[in-house]
Amino acid sequence: LALAVCPPLACEAVESDVPLVARKLVVTRAETPPVIDGRLDDLCWKLAAVARDFSIAEDSQQFHPEQSVGRVCFDEDNIYISMECTVNELDKFKARLAAINGEFKYGYGGVIEVFIDANHDKKSFQQCLLHANGTSIMTFTEGDVFLTLNKTYLVSRSQLTDKGYNVEMSFPLAMLHLHPDTTEIWGFNLNRAHDLYDEDVDTNGFFSSWNPTKGMAFGSPELFG
Repeated sequence: LALAVCPPLACEAVESDVPLVARKLVVTRAETPPVIDGRLDDLCWKLAAVARDFSIAEDSQQFHPEQSVGRVCFDEDNIYISMECTVNELDKFKARLAAINGEFKYGYGGVIEVFIDANHDKKSFQQCLLHANGTSIMTFTEGDVFLTLNKTYLVSRSQLTDKGYNVEMSFPLAMLHLHPDTTEIWGFNLNRAHDLYDEDVDTNGFFSSWNPTKGMAFGSPELFG
């Protein structure tokens, strides 16, 4: 994205022909912060900027068959991000979650990946991986000042639904504003790894993105929105 922290206003850009134009969100202010419980029934989510129409890895014009809806808002202390993830084969999905017994295992169940380039240099980023079972991992590029921090500063919860699963997170702005060149427009992307139940190795089915990644790795900040 260009993720802009501005007064309440939400918009979504329509993809143009090649070359692709980065999609945009104007993030809304939350008068009351959400309760981080994975339920997504808070008023702020109804008013939040919405990221939808996730495409498959290598074709920005083809929507993934398991769609996701992301939402973003903020207050004085945090950026809040949620993902509502549709799963087509719930029985298989739940069996995979049970098999890993609360461990973070990529490719089992489902993982969402949040990328933020707060200084918008299209080179550096912070990455959060949030599993459908509630576990999470944070990664950083080499030399990032945030290496001194750890995932305990990130509050997140997940919840299974009758259509799939939700993930909800609170990311402290203090962890994002320490760069001297932080701008009001940030690089941003929401991505998802889908479980193919070991039946298919097609990367188009395995990965989906809000801002198209043209078949490249999720961690390609030049391709963030």
